[in-house]
Amino acid sequence: MRYRNINSILRLGIIGGVMFLMALILISKLGVEQLRRGKIYNERIERQSVRRIRIPSGRGKIFSSDLKILAESKPGYALRIYPEEIRRPGRRSNTVKEIEKLNSAAASAVGRPSLYDHGKIIEHLNLRPGLPMEIFSDLTVQEAARVLEKLGGAPALALEENELCRDNPFDKSGAHFLGYVGNENPALSEDRKDFFYYLPDLAGRSGLEKFGDGEIDLPGGGK
Repeated sequence: MRYRNINSILRLGIIGGVMFLMALILISKLGVEQLRRGKIYNERIERQSVRRIRIPSGRGKIFSSDLKILAESKPGYALRIYPEEIRRPGRRSNTVKEIEKLNSAAASAVGRPSLYDHGKIIEHLNLRPGLPMEIFSDLTVQEAARVLEKLGGAPALALEENELCRDNPFDKSGAHFLGYVGNENPALSEDRKDFFYYLPDLAGRSGLEKFGDGEIDLPGGGK
């Protein structure tokens, strides 16, 4: 009987020691994860909850020697839908239907087809859910006024100023030396990895537009 008690106590001691050792290892592991890898985990959490979006900058004007404007960014209006503000509970198709209704209403107010159809809406939600859907990028003042009149209080719909096109006040005159612009290649940008979504700037492709992309020394030491 005495030996049985000793064996029982010994077994309990061994089991207790193993459990204590396992708890010690677990606590040590948690401490290592918290102290050594805590910063990494915090950065991952931030990347999941914060989406850095690069907004393209405006493009300057090109002047002649007598200070006449040869090329400038043409201001206009863009109509955008923000999907994050229009999400509906339940199936994703409910959100798509709401976006389609708003898109159709906007197209009716403007009086011309939207840049988005059903397929492009799905594609946008799959690839760029954090970005607004630019359903119109070149609205005139009259079209913008109609949108405000008919859909001014619509949720998730925003009418915003947009500098998208370059304008030559002299129409086609000088186009051969002024050149043209296009979106820069984000893959070649040094700060591409700093942003979750990267909206590229307009870059010169030829002529003065391309020459003016860099810093130019002006007479008298100016820039």
